[in-house]
Amino acid sequence: MGIADDAVVVNAVDDHDRLQAAIVSDDPAVREWAERTLDAYFSDAEPLDLDALATQGMTAEDAP
Repeated sequence: MGIADDAVVVNAVDDHDRLQAAIVSDDPAVREWAERTLDAYFSDAEPLDLDALATQGMTAEDAP
């Protein structure tokens, strides 16, 4: 899911991460829902520790 300009985009993927459908909406209620949902994920997220990745031989490009 993402927000770009005035549009919310929600993608649906299969078990192999292949795009199966995309929903695009400019409805204000959908945007409010998307903002609340993304804010919740961002507030629960932990930043990547790039130093810890480096000690494991990884770079930021290797991270999921």
